[in-house]
Amino acid sequence: MPRQKGLVKNRIQRLNKLISRLIKEAKESGNKVKYEELIKKIPPEYGEGTEAFDVIITALLDNGIEIEYHDRKTLSEIYEFEDDEESKIGDDPAKIYLKQIANLGLLTKEQEVQYAKEIDDARNGITKLLFSTKYGIKKFLKWVEQIEYGVLPLEEIVSVDPNYWTSKKKNREEKERIKSAFDKIRQLYEKKKFSEITEIILELKPNFRKVMEVVEKMKEMFRKFEEVYLRKKDIEIAVSELENSSLLSEDESEDIGSLKEELKKLEKEVRNYENYFGYSYEEMKQLIEEINKLFSQYEEAKNKMVKGNLRLVIGVAKKFLNRGLEFMDLVQEGNAGLMKAAEKFDYRKGYKFSTYATWWIKQSIMRAIADHARTIRIPIHMIETIMRITKANRILTQEFGREPTYEEISEYLNMPIEKVRQAIEAAKEPISMDKPIGKDEDAYIGDFIADNVYGTPFEDAKRTLLREKIMEVLETLTLRERKILIMRYGLDGRPPRSLDDIAMELGISRERVRQIEARAMAKIKNNELRRQKLIQLINPE
Repeated sequence: MPRQKGLVKNRIQRLNKLISRLIKEAKESGNKVKYEELIKKIPPEYGEGTEAFDVIITALLDNGIEIEYHDRKTLSEIYEFEDDEESKIGDDPAKIYLKQIANLGLLTKEQEVQYAKEIDDARNGITKLLFSTKYGIKKFLKWVEQIEYGVLPLEEIVSVDPNYWTSKKKNREEKERIKSAFDKIRQLYEKKKFSEITEIILELKPNFRKVMEVVEKMKEMFRKFEEVYLRKKDIEIAVSELENSSLLSEDESEDIGSLKEELKKLEKEVRNYENYFGYSYEEMKQLIEEINKLFSQYEEAKNKMVKGNLRLVIGVAKKFLNRGLEFMDLVQEGNAGLMKAAEKFDYRKGYKFSTYATWWIKQSIMRAIADHARTIRIPIHMIETIMRITKANRILTQEFGREPTYEEISEYLNMPIEKVRQAIEAAKEPISMDKPIGKDEDAYIGDFIADNVYGTPFEDAKRTLLREKIMEVLETLTLRERKILIMRYGLDGRPPRSLDDIAMELGISRERVRQIEARAMAKIKNNELRRQKLIQLINPE
């Protein structure tokens, strides 16, 4: 055991030295390394397809090293498809998809920053336009009210400092800062200083998904406003034409009267809408158009960011094969995680998008596996533990040439042995009792599993015969003795009852019930005939 532990330790030390050397050489080359050159520098034992290779790539990315893929064939090998396989693709959707994304270019760090800025600018523009309206500000104040009543979590509405979750001091400071901002917004709203309110809301950085929910509701309200406004315009034109007509019939004169009445109602509705939004119809129309334009820019920049990293999803998804989901389902879930990463990425922190996105892609895939791949859902934290144990199991199997024990896995991961055992048990797939077996599928798994509840026909017959013999023995006792034993031991099919319950039902004392029970049991034990009837069934030999 100590020797095996030493081998693992030496292997880890060699890997760490290799990673340190690769990072140093890459930094000397301007924080860049060509993929082809990198492969040559890595020993075969740490080559592609091994766990160590993934560790090396992740370490390089985490240290800001860019891995350049100039040769398409190398890229194809990474993602298991080649250009000369085009004739073999056929109608397989997975291969068609892989072929399509092979032609998508990888993004440089400068492009990532550019697209991230475009996403950020578009989001800020939409947020500013929404909260420049009276409608948007009132919605924000509604959020504030819900936060204060505990209906909405604070962090679901506005951005908080990353240390908000780990530092009590920072948590308290953030809450005080945001509360102060909320109070200021209320004061400014009473003074109708909407432009100042807009600036404070922008500083709070409201959740963009929540912002878009309000934008969609505002658009829906504006469509109703537009219907009223256009109807008003049509009636104004009709009234103007009738009034300018030289000859009016009696019916047309009545029409003018009814149209003017309707016009007054519509004018009132228009004023109500203008007060509701804080803008006139023309101003609201222009604002909605600007929001739509900015959202198109946001979607375009996000799509460019996502398309440039689709191959990253393939690389991550391959590691989750044979976990209960089809490969293309894994890719689809990974793409959803990639889109989420594009929405949340902050280019100001300086790290590469691919490094940031990998976590979201993995998280999305693992959650899908936990939710859909199993009949019994396993919590996401347990899925992660299972994956760590599986990974350790593969490494230790290679080192020892056999399956490692629970103790060895526990020591390798520095994890309690009970937790290792629980995770391995949880990883076992359940089997349906109704699963058909055999060539003709005329039998089911459940047919071959013993029933531990009802027992075998022999046990049922034995139990029935025993009940009959017990009743024969009880027939030799007095009525009261028989009744008390039946009630005391539940021989009538009902639960056994206590001495107090029996005493209450029979109207006698508890002690008297105990005496009658003892006397009845003594009669059975002391009477050889009665005793033998029961002994023969309990011990037939």
